[in-house]
Order: sequence, then structure tokens, then C-alpha cells
Amino acid sequence: MGSIDGEQVMDLLGLAQQHHIALSVNGGKLRMEQTVEEDNPNLEIVFRTLARHKDNVMAVMADGDAIRQWLDGKQSQLIALHDEISEGIEKWLQLEAMHFALHPDDRRCVCASGQCRDYALVRCDICANTNKGGD
Repeated sequence: MGSIDGEQVMDLLGLAQQHHIALSVNGGKLRMEQTVEEDNPNLEIVFRTLARHKDNVMAVMADGDAIRQWLDGKQSQLIALHDEISEGIEKWLQLEAMHFALHPDDRRCVCASGQCRDYALVRCDICANTNKGGD
């Protein structure tokens, strides 16, 4: 992708996809067509944003491997993140078990705030069992 900011162009292509805009090149011009009829107050802004970066968008569209290369790189990043999350969860479970083994009478949440966060990837046994059936 050379001097093109590949991440930015991929974000722009994702923006087009999110707003149901089909992109094509016709005679050196970027064509943008809404594929789903919907009331979208941001559509004009999206069109202008894509038009402002049309040279880079068209360059990526012309490079058959650009998106594949980006996806391959992103997949590698996601695998590394998945591995990091898996290792973190495993360590969480081990240390939570160790905490309760060392302090068997302490039946409070293991988090410093006193309760596992609602959006947590993992919850301690106390919070998980307290919230069973309550949701």
C-alpha cells in the first residue's frame, strides 16, 4: 500500500460498508451508491469523507491484495490478543482460587471495588453466584 495510510483507508471502506454504500471506479472516478434505502442523517458526511480520500480509496480498490494483506495482519493481531486474554483469564482463575484458599472465610468479591464490573470478561465466583438467576 506504499505511502497510503492503510489503516485509515480500511476504516473508510468499513464506513462505506456500515452505511450500505457500494463503491466502484468508473473512468478514474469514485462512484458511491447507497444500496439500502434508509433515512441516514450522516450519509452526506460519509459521502464527503469518502470523496475527500478518493485517491487512496481507489488505490486500495485497485490493489487486489491490499485488503487481504490488511486482513491477514489484523488476524495476526487478533490471535495475539486472544492468546493474551486467554492467558489472563487462566491466571485470574488460578489467583482467585489461591485467594479463597488463603482466605476461606472471605466471601466477598475479589475485586478491589467490591463487585465485578458488569462488562467484565470474567467474574469472580462470588459475583457469578450472586447474580445467578437475577439477570
